[in-house]
Amino acid sequence: MDIMEKLVKKGRYGAAISLYKEKELIQHSEDGNSLYYYALLKQNNYGYESFEAKEELAQNVNPNYTGRMSAEINEEFEYKEGVVGISHNMWGYYYEENQKSDIYIGMRKEEVLESKWGKPKDVNRTTTSNSINEQWVYDNYKYLYFEDGILTTIQE
Repeated sequence: MDIMEKLVKKGRYGAAISLYKEKELIQHSEDGNSLYYYALLKQNNYGYESFEAKEELAQNVNPNYTGRMSAEINEEFEYKEGVVGISHNMWGYYYEENQKSDIYIGMRKEEVLESKWGKPKDVNRTTTSNSINEQWVYDNYKYLYFEDGILTTIQE
């Protein structure tokens, strides 16, 4: 991690990004992720002008990050005159939304409710002597099917 931090501090963003991609251990750490997305932002010279770049950074860097580069990363989000900024609350929102997972067969109903799909618009339930089946109805003709509380079918 020290090497990656030194590369970022020296402005060697491409080298830091390459190191991140090579080292799986770094990829699974909060510091590694924060430094990687910060390096991506800086390498692409988005600076303060691009809201889209800040939004992507906000989605991938924990707003409560307190690593060695937290001051530099936090500065990217500060409001300055004539400069795009993101409030700490919005940063937290983007991060939390991005952390929600997509759905997959075998998930429990509770997990689906916590996913990006969230709460269905309607639920149709069929109870038989052997099982309880549910069809969850979402907007845009999307449906999820559960058997005894386990996701068995995704229809998009």
